[in-house]
Amino acid sequence: MKVEYEIDQILYLVMKDKPSVIPVKICEHIMRKTSSGIENQYMIELPGNESKVCSLSSIRSDVFSSPESAAEFMYQKAKSRIDEMIEVCEKMVKDHFENLDHLNLETESENVQMVDFGDGVVGRIKS
Repeated sequence: MKVEYEIDQILYLVMKDKPSVIPVKICEHIMRKTSSGIENQYMIELPGNESKVCSLSSIRSDVFSSPESAAEFMYQKAKSRIDEMIEVCEKMVKDHFENLDHLNLETESENVQMVDFGDGVVGRIKS
């Protein structure tokens, strides 16, 4: 899929190397026509006091035309990573905790009773 951008269009780059979003502006469109086809190259202006210009293809990033689409991409990526962590955690619970015999919460002493408050919290109550 060939994407075409307009001069002065603002794009949002979600960086691949570090978690950040950088707005850039298309400042030049270079079209090369050769026997093997047409190649489009876009030059972008980076934000800052000094106008730095570089090729869009030279920056390792995912490119989005709106801040909303960049945000949705980042949310989905974060959700995917969180889901992976939870899956690993659930596997650890199965492998390390579910095979153990359940603790006997009763005690031999008639004066003390064990109470399970949930979430792994257990207490002793003297009668």
